[in-house]
Amino acid sequence: MLTVGEVLHVYTGLLAELRHRGLIRTNNAPIGDLAEYACAAYYKGELAPNSEKSYDLIAADGRRVQVKVRNGRIDTRPSAGFSSIRSMDFDVCVFILANANANTNSIESAYEWTADDVRTRGRPCSNSLDR
Repeated sequence: MLTVGEVLHVYTGLLAELRHRGLIRTNNAPIGDLAEYACAAYYKGELAPNSEKSYDLIAADGRRVQVKVRNGRIDTRPSAGFSSIRSMDFDVCVFILANANANTNSIESAYEWTADDVRTRGRPCSNSLDR
């Protein structure tokens, strides 16, 4: 059995390899960066700088796309939400439900909502900046 330090060393190596392959850009949980990368490929777009709070990429057609992903594990509550949207200054938001269980590693569903859809159908967070 690996020590905690050894596990963290392996994780750091995994992040370095994913970054080397151009699949992630940060040291955050890789699922977010991987979702942004996949959406950039799907929309034939260009990833926005990491500091951009309003959107994650610009699609080939010029739309600003925000990407939100939730990794559903066996222990994830069905009511669990996505991370907060810090700004509504985007054209569409893609919500992705991933299933990164060892047996499946799949996308369960993906939805594209306009900013108006998010305002109308979304659930406000107590810490959101722009409702």
